[in-house]
Amino acid sequence: MKKLKDSSASVLEVYLVSEDGLVIISTSGDAASRDRVAALASSVFRPAQRAARELPFEGLNFVVISGRKQNLYLKGIGEGQVLAVLVESGADWQKIQEHIMRTSQDLRYVARTKDGT
Repeated sequence: MKKLKDSSASVLEVYLVSEDGLVIISTSGDAASRDRVAALASSVFRPAQRAARELPFEGLNFVVISGRKQNLYLKGIGEGQVLAVLVESGADWQKIQEHIMRTSQDLRYVARTKDGT
């Protein structure tokens, strides 16, 4: 996750959040901020994922919460976990997306290795 944060000056923080809103790991040192982002990520991603199943999206790749100063990109990585990436507005979305995809693959690999599968 540090690699993702260091991939661009526009990436402010990275969080791995459980589906029920608990912070698993984060690059943020601010506990209150971690908890707020985790709550937001879980409360937005899960319903969006359910709704996407009922529509012809063929899977949900990202949920984006866009603000004037910052954007929050949410990516489900399986096992009921969400990768939440806080980025400055105006960042190179293509570059950020590539790094998020790579990190989500790495996290899936670590989870499988840990489980012995």
